[in-house]
Amino acid sequence: MSTAFTFAWFMLTAPADATVLPDGDQATGTACSADGDRRARRRKRSAEGAAAPSVGVPGQPGECVDATLQEQLLAKRRFRLTKDRLFVKALRHELTLAGGYYASDLFEGTFTFGGTYTFFMSENFGAELSVGWSRLRPGAIRTLEQANSFRLGLARSDVVRVFGSLQWSPLYGKLRLIAASIWRYDLYLLAGPGVVVDPVSFGMGGNFGVGMRVFLHQAVALRFELRDYLYRQELLSRDFYVNDLAFISGLSILLPVRN
Repeated sequence: MSTAFTFAWFMLTAPADATVLPDGDQATGTACSADGDRRARRRKRSAEGAAAPSVGVPGQPGECVDATLQEQLLAKRRFRLTKDRLFVKALRHELTLAGGYYASDLFEGTFTFGGTYTFFMSENFGAELSVGWSRLRPGAIRTLEQANSFRLGLARSDVVRVFGSLQWSPLYGKLRLIAASIWRYDLYLLAGPGVVVDPVSFGMGGNFGVGMRVFLHQAVALRFELRDYLYRQELLSRDFYVNDLAFISGLSILLPVRN
């Protein structure tokens, strides 16, 4: 009786357009309402995504790029680019004092000393003037005199080489030898004509070489070279075309002292 009274009271107080459902139908209606709410939220998110400005890749037409993202992309690109040279050679002068070992074709090997002046027209090209001096060892001369039973009559044993060369530096790089130290260097090729004056020759010649320059400071560098001197010598009334090799290392000063 109590249940019947409650139902009658609900029917009298409910709005006219309200629909009374059994308990099972009420659960079904609640589930359908929840599905509708989820679909409405998805439609709202889709509409917001379509209204938001698109973020594109710099360089593609028709794309709007966020300013912060664009700055980050440009910063990464700048980081990937090659850094500027720490040691600049263009329009600078280089003075070098060097020494090493001189291997002669016809005579014994001996020492060599010399100097080089280089002017760099650009980072890749330079013009140099080199002067080298060495001395023939008496042992080779005595051996020749004893073998031929007469004296060669060499008044002097000095060898002087003066050459002008063009340098080409195709490679500039850096090398890490130990954990806390990075060495920067460049490799170069050189070639040019010159004159060789020694007891058995006086005439034109050519020199060809390869070298490496290791930078210690903006104004200081170490140089290592291998040079081949090609020229003519006359000995015992015979002409010989020789290839003398010089292994040279030296210290360079670049002027002005700053890049």
